[in-house]
Amino acid sequence: MIPRHAPPLPLRTATRLSLFQRAMSQEQFESACASMLGVRHVLLLPSARVGILLATRAVMTPETVVVGPAFVCAVVHEAMTLSGASLRFVDSAPGGFLMNPAALPPLAGSPWVGVWSDIYGLPCDRDVPRSTSPPVLRLWDMAMSVPEASAFARLQSNDAALLSFGLGKCLYSGWGGALLCNDSTLFHRIRAERDRWVTAEIPSTRIRHAISVFGRTVAHNRCLYALGRYAADRRNTRLRAAVARHQTEAVAHATPPNRLDRAWTEPMTALNRKLAWANLQQAAQSAALRQRQAEQYRRHLEPLGLVRGFGENAFPQSHFPICVAPAQRLAVRAYLRRHGIDTGTLFPFPAQLRREDYPHAARAAAEVVLLPLGQVLRIEEVEMVARRVREALEASDRKQRPA
Repeated sequence: MIPRHAPPLPLRTATRLSLFQRAMSQEQFESACASMLGVRHVLLLPSARVGILLATRAVMTPETVVVGPAFVCAVVHEAMTLSGASLRFVDSAPGGFLMNPAALPPLAGSPWVGVWSDIYGLPCDRDVPRSTSPPVLRLWDMAMSVPEASAFARLQSNDAALLSFGLGKCLYSGWGGALLCNDSTLFHRIRAERDRWVTAEIPSTRIRHAISVFGRTVAHNRCLYALGRYAADRRNTRLRAAVARHQTEAVAHATPPNRLDRAWTEPMTALNRKLAWANLQQAAQSAALRQRQAEQYRRHLEPLGLVRGFGENAFPQSHFPICVAPAQRLAVRAYLRRHGIDTGTLFPFPAQLRREDYPHAARAAAEVVLLPLGQVLRIEEVEMVARRVREALEASDRKQRPA
């Protein structure tokens, strides 16, 4: 089965790096990463979500409002909530996935932090309409993107960008994230929060992260993936209810957050940093491969009316999204799985929001199906996947026709 995503480094490469690559300290990694990506400061974190939370806490006052997309990963909303600030959510652009700048709420006179998320690696418009006051801080959530130095050239003094090395991301390295900025005052404030928040790197953490990295790399082998996917789906169903309870009970002012899980407090280990550095070094090749795949997907699937939400000059990087009728989505995914192609549906519509208030986000949440991109997919397989999508739609149409 073709996985919906997979670690970018094969098992052989990950093993070689683990055994023979010289370890980089946290400070060495941050300095090398800053030089590679052309920014002044880089800060390693347990995850990108921690960057959203700590950066917000570093600048907020009792009057601060945090503004973010309605259609996004649930952990982004969790980080916004844990900040303790007032929240505002923004609908997606009509027919798209990204937060609509024209829908930003009027915030004249209110200090606010904006979270712009590059959904599926699509570059988000981070300009603020003149009718709205400038934010105290703009957070560029690039967790689903492949980073390029040119993307950070526009970072201003009130900007911070976030990368993710977590599961399902283009830079998956087993654990962690990074915050990038050019303003020294902002950096030192966030670093002080990080140093109080994050636990020390200890042997048990190194062992657990190593087991996770190699276990997931092996599990994403095509021969083993189907069995692992079935087990993961059962586990995730049980976890969703637990996560919902956990979010309700979390205490926003806890420092460090003793009632939050390890994803908020555990540091990257030496192995995670080795793999992350290798992924960053091959980022240009990864981005080029994903663009070629996305271009082919678009050529085959656009005539079917399945492609929307991005133009000809910007392509998704983490997954390739298509939009099908909600009544057909389960059948399409099941057909693809039977033919050896796993898919995703990121992201569900947030339970705490009303669909009528965010119609475009609600539509995306009901229609999207994510196709594989990246090293998990051979370039010559894109046409085959597109053909299976067409067959799945035809099969679903036949079933829905009256006898």
